[in-house]
Amino acid sequence: MQTLVFESILIGTITSILGNLMIKMLLKFNSVEKNDSLKLVINSYKDTYIIPIALFFTGILIHVLLEYIGLNKWYCEKKCIKDKCKLVCEKVLY
Repeated sequence: MQTLVFESILIGTITSILGNLMIKMLLKFNSVEKNDSLKLVINSYKDTYIIPIALFFTGILIHVLLEYIGLNKWYCEKKCIKDKCKLVCEKVLY
């Protein structure tokens, strides 16, 4: 349970950081006039922490749901040689 909480917080943090970087890149490199309404919406939330918090909880939710449906167990398997174990994630997707 502790690893799930730690992993979820880590995934939430990564999602928040990458999401904020993507938003900044889209605003910087997209100068099309028709997207002014998008810029206004994002700039109105710029001084608040609503977007990073929403991205953080989105990352947590995605990670918990993928754990719950068993995607990580399906994709990765634990291989042990003597007393050393490691996760090997090399499942082929068809």
